Amino acid sequence: MNIIKKTLITSALVSSIAYNPAFAKQGHSVSIEGSHIDVDQEFGNATYLGSDDDIFITLGYGYKFEYNKFFIKPSVFYTIGDIDIKDTDGTNDKSNFDPTFSVEGDFGYDIDNKFGIFATLGLMHTEYEREVSGVKDDASSVGLLIGAGIKYDIVEQASLSIKYQYAQFDYDVESNSNDYEVDTNT
Repeated sequence: MNIIKKTLITSALVSSIAYNPAFAKQGHSVSIEGSHIDVDQEFGNATYLGSDDDIFITLGYGYKFEYNKFFIKPSVFYTIGDIDIKDTDGTNDKSNFDPTFSVEGDFGYDIDNKFGIFATLGLMHTEYEREVSGVKDDASSVGLLIGAGIKYDIVEQASLSIKYQYAQFDYDVESNSNDYEVDTNT
């Protein structure tokens, strides 16, 4: 049995523009986010597993509840795209990582009428595929998502946010008669 440990450090810098008829107040919001995701793979001391990064587009919907200057904003997000990671040993072996959707809650504080800070807690669903010697296997996983960020209300109906998020996933993938255990961080 071979055990593969895969580390995916993702992203992070996510900026979003959200539309809301009363964004500074309680209400609905729709967002479009761009995020940079960097994937690094490890297997013991092996150096043949590749790494890659890409930009993802994420669509979201949320509802902000406000109490004094504190707020809670539960949201759902759908991520468009995936990353193919080729091994560097000259073979055609590769991995594929696809962050599909997440359910998140932002817990924050409005410092003033324009700026706010928040922490994020949620769950993210991902799919992972490993191909070795032409044999493919895949798995999906749900991981705990944590993060932090700041927001700036550009106008009453639009906001810009920058946040960092981290999530960890575990996969059991079988390829070429070998069992792979994959740990992934985003």
